[in-house]
Amino acid sequence: MTRLFLCALLALVGSWAQAADKVAILSTKFVLERKFKLMEAVAREQGVELAWTQVDVEGEAGARRVLEGARFVLIDAPRSDDQAQIERVAGQRLRELSLPTASINVMSPPVRLRAIHMDKEQAQRVFDYYVGGTRINHQRLFQCLQAILQGGDLGAIAPPLALPNGGIYHPGHDGLVFEQLPQYLAWWEARAGRPWQGLPVIGIETSSSYISDGQQRMLDETVQAIEQAGALPLMFYRSSRVARAGREAAATGQPEATDRPPRA
Repeated sequence: MTRLFLCALLALVGSWAQAADKVAILSTKFVLERKFKLMEAVAREQGVELAWTQVDVEGEAGARRVLEGARFVLIDAPRSDDQAQIERVAGQRLRELSLPTASINVMSPPVRLRAIHMDKEQAQRVFDYYVGGTRINHQRLFQCLQAILQGGDLGAIAPPLALPNGGIYHPGHDGLVFEQLPQYLAWWEARAGRPWQGLPVIGIETSSSYISDGQQRMLDETVQAIEQAGALPLMFYRSSRVARAGREAAATGQPEATDRPPRA
């Protein structure tokens, strides 16, 4: 009986020791939920529990759910309206908890990042992984957060992988984006088994955000339809979110470090 009790106790202690670090994301429905669902799957693979809510959908109940037991908070609030909604719903609770928080506000220059209760350089790295998007950056993001929370070596984690600052997208390419037109055309010819010269060329300008956030279904279906019609697709974007943020950071200085979330 004693042996059984000790085994049960050891199993319980082991489960506590292996409990995943919990990260909370607070956002609004302005940011599409598919992004968070993709991140949730990646977090699980990395041994992190990710809980997210859109405060204008779930309200205070959603905020309480995701913040319960969380050790780190990501605020994805691109616009001032999003920031105001999160403040109304969860601001008081965030101030009570005083958790390390990176508030990512990509559409609110000049302050696109606020480091709250955390080191500014660490917050910047979290920002670069998050805003850079794509599966590989999300993997590294959760590795980075684990290192921050557990006192690990951040230097052992690969740096953020930025999309080219302007490029051509094709879903059939392993790297997704070509920086140069000649590279894309040579690859497309080899893949299609025919020269591109003489074909109709259909150009589509898009945003790098679709690629970063995994919102590529519409892009992929468009490229496929163009090729099925016998034309050459040229789907491009002009600049990446990381590059835009970098230019503004250089112009305005370091991220803002504050002890509280932004107020409306």
